[in-house]
Amino acid sequence: MGLFSKKTCDFCGEQIRFLGNRKVEGGNMCKNCADRLSPWFSDRRHTTVEDIRSQLEDRERNRERLSAFRESRVLGEYCTIHLDDAAGTFIPLRPGLRMSDNPDVFDLSRVTGCTWRCREQKTEHKQKDAEGKEVSYNPPRYTYSYDFLVDIRLQHPYADEITLQVNRTPVRIEAGFPREKATLLGKVTYYTPNPPETEKNAEYQRCAAMAGEMRAALTGQEKQQPAEAGPAETPEQAKVICPHCTAEVIPENGCCPYCGGKLG
Repeated sequence: MGLFSKKTCDFCGEQIRFLGNRKVEGGNMCKNCADRLSPWFSDRRHTTVEDIRSQLEDRERNRERLSAFRESRVLGEYCTIHLDDAAGTFIPLRPGLRMSDNPDVFDLSRVTGCTWRCREQKTEHKQKDAEGKEVSYNPPRYTYSYDFLVDIRLQHPYADEITLQVNRTPVRIEAGFPREKATLLGKVTYYTPNPPETEKNAEYQRCAAMAGEMRAALTGQEKQQPAEAGPAETPEQAKVICPHCTAEVIPENGCCPYCGGKLG
């Protein structure tokens, strides 16, 4: 009887339609009120009615912050961050989330940390032997796929961690595949490196730079303009390969300017 009894939304007072209940801790919520929650909030079922009500009130105040937002630049490609540099605020957007949806406006001062990472997936390509069984090539052949993710940590009551995927499509690199190149002695067959030489892949480096730029903007560590070239590079100016993100970088205070990893 209680399962099918009519319930009332604890936030707007309207009767909740059949299958329209969105449970919260100690209460009930209709679909319309649930749609007003932050798009970056994911713990509704374990949040009290009081805390949800506080969030809904803040989401209404967010409309005023959104009206005052003056976009100065946009970073990213698939998911994006929109910055108001003068006000020190930013808006993270993901596909399907529009400015008309009242997206959260966050203060840059609320960012407690930001890192980026590369998610790798590896798929092996196989061939069939004389018995029709799938076997590996010699050497094995793989396609590596890379997605670039930015993890933002915030001091915020209901959106304390946000992850954005930077690149629209995965960066794919083939490894162990035969290739031919012309030499003075004729055509020579070689195999693409395994693991891939990501530091030599332009698209990989472009996405890594894009993720690093987003991190720098959110942490206030914008990349410095390169110094004028001197007669020779000092050890601090020499480029190195970051062991964490494989980008070719000039260290900044002993760290990678893109991913923030320690160098040396």
